[in-house]
This record gives sequence, structure tokens and C-alpha cells, in this order.
Amino acid sequence: MNDTKDNSTTSIEVAGEVIEIKRVKMRDLTEVTRAFQPFVKEFERIVKANNSIANSDLLALVGNFADETVMLATVLTDKPGEFYRELEPLDFLKVMQALVSHSGDFFLTQIFTPLLSLGEQLSTLGMTAYSNSQK
Repeated sequence: MNDTKDNSTTSIEVAGEVIEIKRVKMRDLTEVTRAFQPFVKEFERIVKANNSIANSDLLALVGNFADETVMLATVLTDKPGEFYRELEPLDFLKVMQALVSHSGDFFLTQIFTPLLSLGEQLSTLGMTAYSNSQK
């Protein structure tokens, strides 16, 4: 007998509706990547250019990629895109947080790996600058 809990789905309630959230599966990978990759690329570009991301840039980034995030939510949940387009931004943010949380391993490699790389670059730059200042 297998007592392993099925954690492939979870649910949250947003705006009075229960939303079932699925984990990223291979069958969803093309659509998830298509929806998420432009956001990640622009995020990386902003961080590389500024060595950080300001709240205003983050808000603009989310706004600029609203269609892609709605597509991502549609692929990974049981609700249609029109449902998400009618949500208030804070309610939609709750959905996105739950999506990222539920498939965290996938999203971590997509977002935090570039951030870790940036951190390593900044550390190297700091050590080089410190070393040069000691000469």
C-alpha cells in the first residue's frame, strides 16, 4: 500500500472562488515556458543593468507581462483567462504567489539561479575591488 500523499494539486480561495493549482508537468512545459520566459529575461536584463530591481521596475514588469502571467495561471489552474482578467491586481498576485509556491522548484531554477549568479558576480567584484584597494 502506498501512503504517499498526492501533492500534485493544491487549492486556494481568491475573490470567493476556489482555485485548483497544479504543479508544472512536462505536458505543460511548452506553454509555461512561453508564458514565463519573457518575464524572466526582462527581469534578468533589469537586474544586470542596475544590479538590483526597484519596486517601480518590478511593478512595471508585472504590468508589461500581464497577458503572459494570465496565460501561466490559466495553464496551471482550473480557471479560464477571463476569470483572471477580472480579478483585482492584489487578488491576482495571491494566485501568482500560490503558483510559484506550489511549483517552487521549477520557478526557483528559473528566477533564483540568475539571481545567485548576480550575487556571485557582485561578490567577485567586491573582492577584486577590496584586493586592489589594499595594494
